[in-house]
Amino acid sequence: MSEIPTTFSAGTAEFVRIESPEELAFWVATVNGADAEHEVSLIIEPAAAPEADVVEVAAAIVADFDELVRDALEYLDEALRGPEWALSATDLALLDGADAAFGEPEAVIWGDGTWMLRFQESAVSIAEEFGIGVNFVGRVPQSVEDLSESEEL
Repeated sequence: MSEIPTTFSAGTAEFVRIESPEELAFWVATVNGADAEHEVSLIIEPAAAPEADVVEVAAAIVADFDELVRDALEYLDEALRGPEWALSATDLALLDGADAAFGEPEAVIWGDGTWMLRFQESAVSIAEEFGIGVNFVGRVPQSVEDLSESEEL
C-alpha cells in the first residue's frame, strides 16, 4: 500500500488532505471560478492514495469548472421539471426566475473517478438542508441526486 499524500496537484489546483474518519482519505482544493472561489473535494474509501486516473478527473474538473457548472444548471432546470420530481408551483416559479435557483457549487469526486456537482444553496424545497447534486459520467450530466435525506460527514 502506498503512502497517502498530504497534498497533491491536479491541474492548477493544490489538494490538501483534511481531517476525516480513519477509513477515509479526504482532500480539498479551492479553484477560482468566473465569479467566486469554489471547492473541489476528493474522497477515497478505504483510505488510499489517489490513482493517476482520478487525479486526471480532478484536473479536468478544475480546468473546466465554470463550463461544468453551466452544464449542470441546464440539466437541473430540465430534469426538475419532469413528473418524477413533482415540484410545487412555487418551486417551478423559482426555476423560471431571473435569479439563479441554485448557488454555491462544489465538486465532489470519489475514488473510482465518479463525481458530482453539489449546489449548496437553493430556495427550491427539494434542495433543503444539504443542497442538490448533479451526477456526471465524464463531462456529461447523468442524474439528479436528492440530498435531502443525506447525513453530514
